[in-house]
Amino acid sequence: MTKDEFYFWSTMATLIVASCALGLTFWQGFITRQHNKLSVKPMLKFVMKRELSFYELKLMNCGVGPALIRTFQNYFDNEPVSEEVLLQSVIDIMEPESNYNVCSNADCFVIPVGESITIIKIEHKSNDNLELSKIFSKRYWASVGYCSIYNEKKLSFEGEPL
Repeated sequence: MTKDEFYFWSTMATLIVASCALGLTFWQGFITRQHNKLSVKPMLKFVMKRELSFYELKLMNCGVGPALIRTFQNYFDNEPVSEEVLLQSVIDIMEPESNYNVCSNADCFVIPVGESITIIKIEHKSNDNLELSKIFSKRYWASVGYCSIYNEKKLSFEGEPL
């Protein structure tokens, strides 16, 4: 083997090794990004808190990453309703001396991991909280469009309280 042939083959071997290393680096970056997307995936669920004269419905992020809320729609009796209409619907099925609060979800864009937002909170004087939660659970549901911090394809959550 001549000096020129040796130089040619060593250059080619170096080029092949460098190309393989570059390809593996890009592949590793792709795999790492896919793993990171799964590592910050949010998951939403309803959390209902009932006490003797207290009813609260929250939307909780129980995933492993923050949930970026894109759309939020309340439904009552299978009709899309605003927060004001939802509040009026709750007032219509409750006694007049109760205190009510409906969350305005327009201000909430991110739900951190383990945190929640209050959708509706009702304090009432009767002890019939179980009946209230049954009525509300059968007539209310929500549709939420959200994504993770990677802003991938929008996830959705549609559910009703149990």
